[in-house]
Amino acid sequence: MRELSKGEAKLHADMAVAGAGRVLPVPDRLSEKSLEVPDAEEIGMWFDAVCELWDDSEKYAAASRQARETAERLYGEPVQRQRYGDYFGSLKPGGRVFE
Repeated sequence: MRELSKGEAKLHADMAVAGAGRVLPVPDRLSEKSLEVPDAEEIGMWFDAVCELWDDSEKYAAASRQARETAERLYGEPVQRQRYGDYFGSLKPGGRVFE
């Protein structure tokens, strides 16, 4: 497996629901077109990450709380109402709906 550079790791972490998630690398041989299943050694870090949360109720609670707070901040009803209102308010007769 290729190690992520610090910049790549930060980008991936930022993409994981604005830091409320955890991103683990995927083996280089796997892609969106792969038909092979990762072997036991390759999924070890993923398994360990799940077990870490499963075995530590405080860590699980903290991770869950962070994920819920981030989801509410980014996708909560007030935020989505504003986004949809801004979008539909910007449409003009005869204009393109999607760009």
